[in-house]
Amino acid sequence: MAVIPATQLSSGRRIGALASVLLAGTTMLVSATVASAAPPFPDGTTATPLVGSGIVANCATRPTVVGGRATLGGVTVGDPAGGRCTTRSAAADGLYSNIAGPLSLRFSAVCESGTGATAGGVEVPAGASVGGVLLSSRMVVTGSTGVVYRSGRRAALNVVSTTATSVTRSAIVYEDGTIVGRVVCGSP
Repeated sequence: MAVIPATQLSSGRRIGALASVLLAGTTMLVSATVASAAPPFPDGTTATPLVGSGIVANCATRPTVVGGRATLGGVTVGDPAGGRCTTRSAAADGLYSNIAGPLSLRFSAVCESGTGATAGGVEVPAGASVGGVLLSSRMVVTGSTGVVYRSGRRAALNVVSTTATSVTRSAIVYEDGTIVGRVVCGSP
């Protein structure tokens, strides 16, 4: 399990590929279209900040950057949250909240089409338990592990799965099936 204090992120610590852009606090674009010169992606290559929300960048049909705000399964993403396709990768990132209150926790998931490499991280609030350790301050978790939020809600963080044709990275998979920050890329 990799846990990095959020305060160390501003010093330029790299979490990986496109994930560092969001986690360093830089605002992402959510309404532009990526140049149409991008190579075609395998069918099914997508990036979405909240699965089932309709905010989906479908890289195979038209590489784009999409964004918005949505609430499903007691989770809200937005301000901003989005999905994007670049010439070699798909990324889903933004802010999330699974409790009443302002959106303030960051998430990111990135996969590279062709290599199957993934990166990303999830910011977890103080008072949550990550891998059985109670956090005294806000932290960014980059490794695959479990979390129990202060409300008692449980989730798996940074979940990676592969098939013969794809690799999927999900930033947060709640025990009820709600998924925040999912990217799917063609595998090597």
